[in-house]
Amino acid sequence: MAFTALRTLSIGAAVSALLTGNVLAQETLSVGTWMWNEPGIGEWWQLAAKKFEDENPGVSLEIRNLPVNDYMTQLVVELASGNPADVVSVSANLPEVQASGGLVPLNPMIEASGLAGRVEQACWDRVTFDGKIMAVPIAGRTLVLLYNEAMFAEAGLSGPPTSPEQFLDYARKLTVKDDAGNVTRYGASMVHVNEEPTYEMLMMWSIAFGGRLTDGQKPTLTDPAVVKALSFMKTLYDEGLIPRGRPEDDQRAIFANGESAMEIDGPWQVPFVRRVNPDLVDKIKAARLPWNGPATGGPNVMVAVGETDNQELAWKFIQTVLSEEVQARFNEFSDVVPCAVGAVQETILKEKPYLAPELAHFQGGPIAPTPAGFEDVASEFQAIVLNAVTSVIQEGADPATALAEAQNEVTAAFNR
Repeated sequence: MAFTALRTLSIGAAVSALLTGNVLAQETLSVGTWMWNEPGIGEWWQLAAKKFEDENPGVSLEIRNLPVNDYMTQLVVELASGNPADVVSVSANLPEVQASGGLVPLNPMIEASGLAGRVEQACWDRVTFDGKIMAVPIAGRTLVLLYNEAMFAEAGLSGPPTSPEQFLDYARKLTVKDDAGNVTRYGASMVHVNEEPTYEMLMMWSIAFGGRLTDGQKPTLTDPAVVKALSFMKTLYDEGLIPRGRPEDDQRAIFANGESAMEIDGPWQVPFVRRVNPDLVDKIKAARLPWNGPATGGPNVMVAVGETDNQELAWKFIQTVLSEEVQARFNEFSDVVPCAVGAVQETILKEKPYLAPELAHFQGGPIAPTPAGFEDVASEFQAIVLNAVTSVIQEGADPATALAEAQNEVTAAFNR
């Protein structure tokens, strides 16, 4: 699988060469990413790239862009073969990626540039391994509670739920059925099929009930709080309060179409509602998650320097990305939280108030959605947990039994 090089020559350098009749010596900087063509965030990256090109005549950018899943697969191949891009985009898979080698520790570059204070400390913590900073965190996310204010008012509800018990009570009051008993509006949307967001959903409800899926060293899937969380998810399903058997994208569409009253999702859902159902968007409000505890999330857009001969120029590109001029425009294009200190300005929050709960969760130090202590085998760990979740919710298995089986399977698989 080969990357598609979308830009191989700086426009400014090419025009200059034509006007002067001189062929300029070109230095190429390769940038691996999955975001270049994505709406919003891709335009922001292109803005940063243009600033870099303007400030570095004679340098051309080779953008190696692929859809996210293909990119992550290709990234592993390139790192293993010793042929990474000069600038490597990474996500929540950084713990696994950096352990494979091929990325350069950035401590000396950060210290020399004085950029340490430009990024929130909580973000630096997520990219530091044994004291080595392996990437620069650009942006992150947490999830929030989104709800339809008009539907709440119709059901006699004032304000969002603030506890799991209240969430369940609201979901029951907000679910509407016709005379034949068919649901015409769901109380909530919630992912529960065998896909990665369902793993995070169990993790979040476990936090809500005071538990975790690991203690940082061993799995804790049999913790009573985790059992309670999975039982809670099963109740929402069994009572028909959420759309059944629908993946994340469908759950989002159901909420955006006004067919469910609330959901746990990111604030980027609000612009989606605006596109598909503009008459509804003013009724959608955002609030903190319905429990007294942290959210899941953290940095999930990061850039690293590949172990190539172009490390100095790669760092120069990253410095451009972190510049105040580029960071100040981040939320013009994106609806997630930037890691740069002070990048979310008051004018942005007035324009996009739905960002405020996410920002509060983000600054409060969210819990990484990967299993603590099992980051190097996160995919396998999550697959085992997901099998337990779906066996309970869709096949009716007992939550305590399914989680005990998953606990044993994880322990045997990873000897921890």
